[in-house]
Amino acid sequence: MMTTSITFDQSVTTVHLYGNNRIPRLGHTITFLFVMLLIGCASVPTDYPRTQSTAVTDYLNTSVGQLFEEAAVKHPGESGFSIITRGRRGFNARIAMTELAEKTLDLQYYVWEADETGWLLAEHVLKAADRGVRVRILVDDITLAGRDTGAASLDAHPNIELRVFNPFAHRSARALDFATDLGRVNHRMHNKIYVMDNAVAIIGGRNIGNHYFNVDAHANFRDLDIAAAGPVVREISNVFDYFWNGDWAVPIAALADRTYTNEDLDAARHDVRELIAAGTYPHPLGQDIDTLRSELLSIRDRFIWAPGQIVWDDPAAIEGGMQAS
Repeated sequence: MMTTSITFDQSVTTVHLYGNNRIPRLGHTITFLFVMLLIGCASVPTDYPRTQSTAVTDYLNTSVGQLFEEAAVKHPGESGFSIITRGRRGFNARIAMTELAEKTLDLQYYVWEADETGWLLAEHVLKAADRGVRVRILVDDITLAGRDTGAASLDAHPNIELRVFNPFAHRSARALDFATDLGRVNHRMHNKIYVMDNAVAIIGGRNIGNHYFNVDAHANFRDLDIAAAGPVVREISNVFDYFWNGDWAVPIAALADRTYTNEDLDAARHDVRELIAAGTYPHPLGQDIDTLRSELLSIRDRFIWAPGQIVWDDPAAIEGGMQAS
């Protein structure tokens, strides 16, 4: 797990007790320290309702699950893999999985940007939830600053639950957490997992954001994804469940400033549609998805089958903070 290191410059202020022009600084310093003491008392909530949940086990009762099982039975004990080299293809694959999902979607990301790809994925996730798909979203809190309202509105959907990994206690002044609780908040979650129906998964280097999918007009990252099928997908789901059910994954509803309702969800839908309409996504997404779905069988047949396992960091390594339940 990569971590972010932050260094604070600390200067020493000398307060002279002679000369009237020096005395106010002492008062300002005392006031500042008093305010910091009061603000520093904020903590992450621990008393809130939460539901334990796990990945579905009847993945063979889904269309895509059956499709890939036809290949899996020919390779006992092995899993299927395909490298996704192009960002545009990686985004199309995620949208197609969202449209093909019949039972569940499990999404776990370090970054989910508020940009064209972030809005488009949110819209398609909402559509999946509308048709009855259970959606679990776990995002790191590092890039959610100022976005609690949108996240909590999405969470208001009866088929969507959104949890935040290792959240900041000071929702509107996060720098205070770095000043008062650095040992905890300096541990972040860099997992990138997208699992559909516990049958197919995408893992790898891409978060959700324009510059991961060759959409940003100025600069884009050169990352890779791996699409996976077979037994390794169940391992990936086990990792997701471990993070999801741990104390470090806090429901956004427990962090929000109030209870969010269907009215908030409807407002969020409207906002997302307007943002997409005003955005500049450069590719014909609908045509891309139709093409990908028509090639699903040939895509499966190009998978490489081999032994595979998932290597991951246990979030219980967060010392002095929230521990595994």
